[in-house]
Amino acid sequence: MKHGIELSYRNIKLAPIELEDIECLRNWRNNADLTPYLSKISHITSDMQLVWYNKDLEDKNCYSFAIYETQELQSLIGSVALYNFNGNTAEFGRLFIGDTNARGKGYGYLTTILCLQIGFTKFKLDDITAYVFEENSCS
Repeated sequence: MKHGIELSYRNIKLAPIELEDIECLRNWRNNADLTPYLSKISHITSDMQLVWYNKDLEDKNCYSFAIYETQELQSLIGSVALYNFNGNTAEFGRLFIGDTNARGKGYGYLTTILCLQIGFTKFKLDDITAYVFEENSCS
């Protein structure tokens, strides 16, 4: 959904995904070495990514966020979403740290804190669920 929600914690900022972010996200998503725990999909073209982005902006049941590191890297490092809203519940996921320089530094943990903060305070949710691959470790 097109939104203006932004929230920062320590050196992480969540903000709406912008058009200029989608090519970087696409390149990371196409790198099989970076995506072993994401849903398996075929190679994403620039046109496919633009179609996804425009659909995502219209999806009233999904809030997608770009993840920015604001101190050391000062750049886009990944993405995350809150979606599948149903009454006072929603799903948290699609968390992806694509920048290899940002991996293993706890940014996924900080992103999770921010998403839960948004879900429980902004949207007044009672429950937030997540589906995680058991073999997906924090290392």
